[in-house]
Amino acid sequence: SLNVAKTCEQLGACLLSLNHHEDSLKLYTTSLEIYKDLLGDNTPECARVMLDIGTIYSHLQNFELSLIQLNACLEFFEEERGKESEEVAVVLLRMGQVYDLQVDNEEAMNCVTKALDIRTKLFTKEDPRVAETYLICGRLLEDWGDLEEAMSCFQNALQIYQLQKDEDKVVATIHDQIAGIYAEKGALDEAVESYNEALSIYQDQLGDRSSEVGHTLRNLGAIFDSKKDYETSYKYYMDALKILRQVFGDK
Repeated sequence: SLNVAKTCEQLGACLLSLNHHEDSLKLYTTSLEIYKDLLGDNTPECARVMLDIGTIYSHLQNFELSLIQLNACLEFFEEERGKESEEVAVVLLRMGQVYDLQVDNEEAMNCVTKALDIRTKLFTKEDPRVAETYLICGRLLEDWGDLEEAMSCFQNALQIYQLQKDEDKVVATIHDQIAGIYAEKGALDEAVESYNEALSIYQDQLGDRSSEVGHTLRNLGAIFDSKKDYETSYKYYMDALKILRQVFGDK
C-alpha cells in the first residue's frame, strides 16, 4: 500500500541520516517499487525517492548509478515543474556534488552554476536557499584551488545568513572556511579574526568541549605558529589537545 511505501521511505531517510547506506538503499528501493506498482513510473513520489537513491549511490561511490537516478529525476522535474523550478535546482546541486566526487570540475560547476541561476531568479537575494548554493559553490572552488572566487562565494553566503540573524553552526563553518583561505593567502591577522568568529559561535552553540571548538583552537595555534608567536601558539595547541583528547581519546 501507499502507507507501506511512505513508511519505507521515511525509514530509509532516517537510516541515510545515520549513514547506514546499504540498509537505507534497501528500504528506498522497496518504497520505489511500491510507488511504481501503484502509481506508475512518472510520479512525484518516484522522483523524490530516486533523488535520495541517487544520493545513497554517491555515498557508496557508485557514481554511474547515482547519476542515472539523478538524471531520471531531473528529466521528470524539468517536464513537470519547469526547467527553472526549485526541484530542478535541488537535483542540479546533488549532481554537482557527484561530479565533484568524480573530479569532473567542469560538469560540477556547470550544475551548481545553473542551480544558483535558478535560485536567484526564484527567490530574493536574502533567501537562505541562495546562501546554501553560494556555500556549495564556494566549497567546490576552494577544493579546486580557486581561492578568490571561493572567498567571494563564502562572503556572499555569510552576508545572507547574517541578514537572517543566523548565528548557528553553518555560519561558524563559513567563518572557518574564510579563515582557511586567508591563511593560505598569508593574511594571518584576518585569519585569526575569522577563526575567532567561528570559535565564538561554536562555543555558544555546541559548548566549550566540542570537536569543532578543538579543531578551531588547533587552527589558531597553527596561525600563531606561522606568526612566530610561539607562546600564544603553545596555549592554543594545549587547549585544543585537552578538548580533542576528551572527545576522541588517545587512540
